[in-house]
Amino acid sequence: PQQPGGRLPGGGLLFAAAGQSGERWAWDLRARRAAYVGEYAVVGPGDRVALVFDGRRSQIRRPGRSSPAPWLDRMPWEYTTFAPTGGLVAIAEETGVQIYDLDGVPTRSTRLRPSPGHLRFSPDGRLLVSTDSDRVRVWRLDDGALLADRQVPASAGHPAQAALSGDGRWLRVLAGHGTVLTLDLVRPAPPADAGAWVCERYGALSREEWARHLPEVPYREAC
Repeated sequence: PQQPGGRLPGGGLLFAAAGQSGERWAWDLRARRAAYVGEYAVVGPGDRVALVFDGRRSQIRRPGRSSPAPWLDRMPWEYTTFAPTGGLVAIAEETGVQIYDLDGVPTRSTRLRPSPGHLRFSPDGRLLVSTDSDRVRVWRLDDGALLADRQVPASAGHPAQAALSGDGRWLRVLAGHGTVLTLDLVRPAPPADAGAWVCERYGALSREEWARHLPEVPYREAC
């Protein structure tokens, strides 16, 4: 199933995996029976729909029915996530992140790049977060803008975990060594080169300004 262990937001499935044997299954808490035994599945919101990855025999399953989904062949199940509506999925492939409808039709003319790894939508479906072991990125989906690209403390063997606030402003990241970061996606990120940013925004000091503010320092061209 989608996670090695844990309960999905839908609340009806509890996932488990045996590390040594590789066995995988989910426990249906409502029906009180096992589900997705030995299968690679990604389950959508409310447990209403699931993608079951099995090469050309992949399926889309809904309560009481299933349909073939051969377009999932070779898609990475571990880098697939549902949008909040359940009608779209984001998949991080080697060539970038694409958003598909459940018929396998791409919804974006261009992929989101780079394509690091584990994906998560914001609650309103407008933003997409991706995380790997030492980096987190956030895209705005209506125009593909990269809102954040931040290195985080590395976590050996485990990707960072990220969650967006309901209004899409705050991104909270659990990274290596138990580090928790809170990023403001509305306020502009600090410039990589503060000196160049000041020069571009305000220009260089004149000789008169330099003498007034830095009288003890010999004048030099700063920009």
